[in-house]
Amino acid sequence: MIRLAFIVFAALALSACGGDIQASRSAVDMVPFEVRPETPIFSAGRYCDGKFDKGAIVISSGEDTCSQLVWHPDTRTYTPVFSVASDETPTQYAVTEISQGVVLLQTETPEEAHAPYVLAIYVVRGGAFTYGMSLSGDWTQEAIARHPRVTFGMKDDHPYIAAGARADIAAFLGDVVSSHYRKMISGGETFGFMVRDMAGPGEHEPDVRQSLDIEALRELTKSLARTSPGD
Repeated sequence: MIRLAFIVFAALALSACGGDIQASRSAVDMVPFEVRPETPIFSAGRYCDGKFDKGAIVISSGEDTCSQLVWHPDTRTYTPVFSVASDETPTQYAVTEISQGVVLLQTETPEEAHAPYVLAIYVVRGGAFTYGMSLSGDWTQEAIARHPRVTFGMKDDHPYIAAGARADIAAFLGDVVSSHYRKMISGGETFGFMVRDMAGPGEHEPDVRQSLDIEALRELTKSLARTSPGD
């Protein structure tokens, strides 16, 4: 599980392994083929883990902190390819943009018949994006109350999206994102991110292109935090 914290679609993979799995589930297919963009939202390439460390930005480039992101134009999905060998079957992720810079990733686990789709939300700018956010935490419960047109179910004490129009569910997900970053920023927390990186192994500072993308990402999260609940 430690290595999963660094893969491209970290939170989605963590949700699929347990924990807040129901809170990230949906009975509604949010990313059917017809809404998937024909061109990739994430640029294909090698992405590595990044963090804010006492005001500095540090990128960790190594086998367990990077993965190659592969775009499949026929299915309009992505597959992360790990630097470290794995026996796991590669998972394809369908992607759509629910608002400017806010991206929804979805994978399917048919064995969970009540809600077979696992969701996570990302904020994207250029060659950088935040760690995926699952639908868990106080911000989700608060957003649920503001979206009566979305129906939620409960299983094993976890909420999941049971029914609703895709546009209404997308509005709920956008509300969750804004609430999440509002609480994070007000609490003085920073977010983890992935950035496209071709440097060799080791920790390093971002180059000019990476710095611009990371700063744009930080500004977008601030903008999302300023969005009023329910907007």
